[in-house]
Amino acid sequence: MASNHFAVSNPPTDVISAVQFSPEPDSTRFVVSSWDKNVYLYDLRDENGNIGEGKLIDKFEHRAPVLDVCFGQNEDELYTGGLDWDVRKLVPDAEVDVSNYSQGVKSVVYSKEHGLVVSASWDVTLHIHKADGSSAPATIPLPSKPFSLSVTPTKLVVAMASRTLHIYDLKSLTTFLEQSGSQPPAHTLELEPWQRRESSLKFMTRAVACMPDDAGSNGKYLLVGISPGFEDEKDDVPEGSVKVMIRELSETEAKGKGAK
Repeated sequence: MASNHFAVSNPPTDVISAVQFSPEPDSTRFVVSSWDKNVYLYDLRDENGNIGEGKLIDKFEHRAPVLDVCFGQNEDELYTGGLDWDVRKLVPDAEVDVSNYSQGVKSVVYSKEHGLVVSASWDVTLHIHKADGSSAPATIPLPSKPFSLSVTPTKLVVAMASRTLHIYDLKSLTTFLEQSGSQPPAHTLELEPWQRRESSLKFMTRAVACMPDDAGSNGKYLLVGISPGFEDEKDDVPEGSVKVMIRELSETEAKGKGAK
């Protein structure tokens, strides 16, 4: 029986921090960020269009370990963040600094529907950018150190320390940016999140993901969180285990009612 596993040539030489697959239909490209200070763009198709061993298309060197990467408006555009404290836009034969922080950048995501680049740093802020540069960037202060971001066509979810979750409406973020005008400097938005939530996990949420189509069954939203540790301390739980939480919001919560 044929294997569905494919080896990748020229793999990273240190720990992998993130893997993202191309959002383009039928694409076999994916991108990897690593603690070896590089970002790797691969394709599973060879020159004849056959799927096989993953080949390295491009490699982008950074000044420090890269903690996250995402695709932009197409599979030739990438955004990265890491311990060099910068968010970068990577395109073939060019690199552009998009944003600068005072500490490492933990997560970066791109909203294709709104043309927004959102990044989160351990300096306890979010940076919001219009990818086309039509508006000045904005900073949103956070109550705790962020660990993970996820976007749907309409929402941005921020998972933070202290088991805190903030959910922002992307349309509102876009409107605030457009009203601010196109001239720098960056400004601070005192914007209330669409929802404030507290994770039911015992410890901080280290990763969060939303259903990509913005809705689960019956129009509900689905949040997935991963946290170290378990609610119940049991002798048979292996050290270093993680707990996965899958929580479907009620219809009332999904419509923004009854939010904490």
